[in-house]
Amino acid sequence: RWYDEALGTEHRPIKTYDDSNQPFWDGKGGVPIIYSEQGIGDEIMWASMIPDAVRAAEKVLIDVEPRLVGLFQRSFPETYVATSGTKGAPFPRHESVPAPTHRIGVGSLGHLFRHQDSDFTGKPYLVADHERRIQWKALFEHVCKKGRLKIGFNWRGGLPKTGERIR
Repeated sequence: RWYDEALGTEHRPIKTYDDSNQPFWDGKGGVPIIYSEQGIGDEIMWASMIPDAVRAAEKVLIDVEPRLVGLFQRSFPETYVATSGTKGAPFPRHESVPAPTHRIGVGSLGHLFRHQDSDFTGKPYLVADHERRIQWKALFEHVCKKGRLKIGFNWRGGLPKTGERIR
């Protein structure tokens, strides 16, 4: 509930688009542009709330970290996904895509849609790249005994400024 208290700090910048006075989205109608304001892992985690935003808005635009464009396009085809990049370039938008009426950081969707445990459905929300799934499956079948459980580990995350070495 206090997540937005850190808006505008070094770690949670407020992005502006066509209008620096553009209002923050209240979860009702309009064309919000959802933007990232923390790391790639947080973007992936909070993407679970994008379907909630899609149900509540007329159209959703997503300004995502460049490495996530393809994943988000596959996972949320009813939205318009692009990137303003890591240097704050303008958000690329085709003429057929409506202009954003509001803005909101992806982590801020929580106070609009997730108020109790039952609001977290646990439903899958990301769609893997079909070709890469085939490639990885073939690789693992080649290097692992057939029928054996395959387990992956990620042992590190973050950046130096967020305590990467102690995570």
